[in-house]
Amino acid sequence: MKKALAIELFLKKNMLHSDEIDTRVHVQNFMRHMENGLQGRESSLAMLPTFVQIGENIPRHENIIVLDAGGTHVRSALIHFDDFGAPVIKHYNSTNMPGTQGTVSCEEIFDYFVKQIEDIADKSTKIGFCFSFPTEAMPNHDGKLLFFSKGIDVHGHENMLVGECLRQALKKHGFEKDYDIIIVNDTVTTLLMGLTVDPEKQFSGYLGAILGTGMNIAYAERNAAITKITTDNPKEKQVINIESGEFTGYLTGSLEREFNEMMAPKGRFAFEKAMSGAYLGPLAAHVLRAMCKENIFSADFAQKLSEISENITTIALCHFMMNPLTDEHVLGKLALLAGHENAHEDIETLYYTCELLIQRAAKLFACALSAVLLKSECGLTPLHPACIVIDGTTFYAVKNFKFLTEYYLKEILREENLRYYEIARVESASLLGAAVAALTAFKG
Repeated sequence: MKKALAIELFLKKNMLHSDEIDTRVHVQNFMRHMENGLQGRESSLAMLPTFVQIGENIPRHENIIVLDAGGTHVRSALIHFDDFGAPVIKHYNSTNMPGTQGTVSCEEIFDYFVKQIEDIADKSTKIGFCFSFPTEAMPNHDGKLLFFSKGIDVHGHENMLVGECLRQALKKHGFEKDYDIIIVNDTVTTLLMGLTVDPEKQFSGYLGAILGTGMNIAYAERNAAITKITTDNPKEKQVINIESGEFTGYLTGSLEREFNEMMAPKGRFAFEKAMSGAYLGPLAAHVLRAMCKENIFSADFAQKLSEISENITTIALCHFMMNPLTDEHVLGKLALLAGHENAHEDIETLYYTCELLIQRAAKLFACALSAVLLKSECGLTPLHPACIVIDGTTFYAVKNFKFLTEYYLKEILREENLRYYEIARVESASLLGAAVAALTAFKG
């Protein structure tokens, strides 16, 4: 490839090449931010206690009412686990999330939630609610809503306790049982799904990671190490929601900092913007526009690329990487529109640039996962490996992202630190993890 050296020099100059990431330094910095966050010192990682403990076994044959509210859909079901620990899902339902097509009140949205479970509300007194909006976990397993995000418009929700609001809405609609309700987010539920991966295997610990539209990691930490809060059981562990997308302890160049200030929320979630589905395509577009100014592409191609760059989403990037010469996506159409003698060379340049950006993103993700696993003190023996549950379309759909992440994990964890781990994927993690949370929180 003629332009390979020019591409690599450009990305290295702008700190956007994977070679500019020192894995040891990055992992150490991430662990330092984790430690500071646990102790209440200055840190880019919030390290939020969830007051969720990980049980050794999932109770069998006990029905749990489950709700899952995200940015687009509300899902509900009645779930129990059979003799073999396999989930049994009944009365599954999925509807649109209210508040996406106009403002709704807090009362209206909880009436809507109750409507989704009214047919199963008498089948259990335990409710697991995966509520994927910024929420402060409470020791009684409720959650204080900080704000609605993801385009959901709800008024009158200030300082709202999610579980208590659901409980009151149930009573309003005639359901008088004394419901036990636990509020968890999607990263926590993903971690809890590790308990269902292989009930016969003795894992030493669990990590839950999301790499889809956004990015986050959760793990279990000793209460004694969480010095910013007081707990009754310092020897036990609880799940920590790291909020890893806000990590700032890694080197960035001016081009990436410029992108971070352009994209909402401006100046925040730089780490998430380097790899997640909401940003990876737009980041590539931002880099490609800068490359056009450096004359790395031919003049004709650069002009056409600049014209369509605002339409380069992560989905478009995925399609291009899978088949760069089809006209079924915006970048493929660009290849056909170019139609000049250097078009083939320009498409190769475009592909190689995107490939290197994906490689860097995977290396950053692997560094974060490695830091969390090392901090968790799990995976010290092959007899009891750590279980890393990863969910999210970006990780599985972007070409080579999973492969590259596993490559760097092996390099960091196996070759440098002799840690043992297994990566697992679980379908319907939000729903099933919410059921596990309720079963382990409200035993008996």
